[in-house]
Amino acid sequence: MTNEPSGNVIGLAEHYLDVGQPERALDVLAQVHPDDVHVVWELRARALIDLERWNDAAHAARESLADDPDDA
Repeated sequence: MTNEPSGNVIGLAEHYLDVGQPERALDVLAQVHPDDVHVVWELRARALIDLERWNDAAHAARESLADDPDDA
């Protein structure tokens, strides 16, 4: 875990997803500050879907919905 602001990490992860590098997105999402972990579930799910890791993607999607059911 680094002290890098989570916003920078999240932006970088979004970039990696946009350019088709889901593994790198997952790598940088691991650096999100523990207080901001709830923010990354949707991005994790997107990366895992791209990697065809269906069970892991389903888990991430459930966690995202549990954190904020109105933001489906």
